[in-house]
Amino acid sequence: MTTQSTLAKLNSRLAAAERASAAFKAELKKLQAIEQELRQEYDLATKDDILKLCIANSEDDLFVALCQRPIPRKAVKEKLELARELRDIAQAAGIDASPLIQHMDNPAQLLKTAITAAKTSGYH
Repeated sequence: MTTQSTLAKLNSRLAAAERASAAFKAELKKLQAIEQELRQEYDLATKDDILKLCIANSEDDLFVALCQRPIPRKAVKEKLELARELRDIAQAAGIDASPLIQHMDNPAQLLKTAITAAKTSGYH
């Protein structure tokens, strides 16, 4: 084997290794992005986190309910946002939001409670 053919083989192998390395780096970047998403999704809130979020959102009465089981921070924020939206809707309809918020995890019961409250208040 000549020096030139050996050099050509080595250059070919080097190019293949560089392509493989680039592919692995791209795959690593994708996996790191997925890992970050999973960390955010499963980043469990502590009771202190929940209390601070409840106070910040003026939803102190939800603290106990939100502490019943492990819950991601993201889910706490979503539930607090839903509670605020339910309060706004209930206020516009002239009904009490508390029974609605109690059933926010059960859409059928939430709807039933909302309809009953609206009928009772005379809202049409």
